[in-house]
Amino acid sequence: MDDCQYLFVYGSLKKGFKNEHILQDYTFLSTCSTLEKYEMYPTSCYSFPCLFISDREIAKSVKGELYKVNNELLKILDIFEGVNSGFYSREKISVTVHNNTLMAFCYVTNTTDDIISNIDLIPSPLQEWTIEYENCAKELELYSLILKDSVLNRNIKQKEVL
Repeated sequence: MDDCQYLFVYGSLKKGFKNEHILQDYTFLSTCSTLEKYEMYPTSCYSFPCLFISDREIAKSVKGELYKVNNELLKILDIFEGVNSGFYSREKISVTVHNNTLMAFCYVTNTTDDIISNIDLIPSPLQEWTIEYENCAKELELYSLILKDSVLNRNIKQKEVL
């Protein structure tokens, strides 16, 4: 891999999560943490986290995984992460691995609009994205489908009465 880069992932791209397959052909190096402190919250649908730079006292070092990747994958991830739409930007950040510090690319959100409601629900930022959050997304999706179905059925029944 002549264009070797490091990539820090903290959400759905981690091992055991729904998008891990995207990194399956790349070298997992280690678990690690950000050197700087960030705020990380689940999106309103809980399907993935948003990480943003923060100078507030509640900001935390975030745990994640470090991969060795190439520029071709980074271009693909730019599309996947919505860099062109302005949701995320790819930034070089400092990560700590086994008491060493190195620079790695990371996708940082440019907007907090989608997570403002979760800041109220989760007043302290997350330090690590865990499978419980991803499972929460599945439960919310199922609940949404059940609710939508019941509303749809109720509307159909009302039309039949008319």
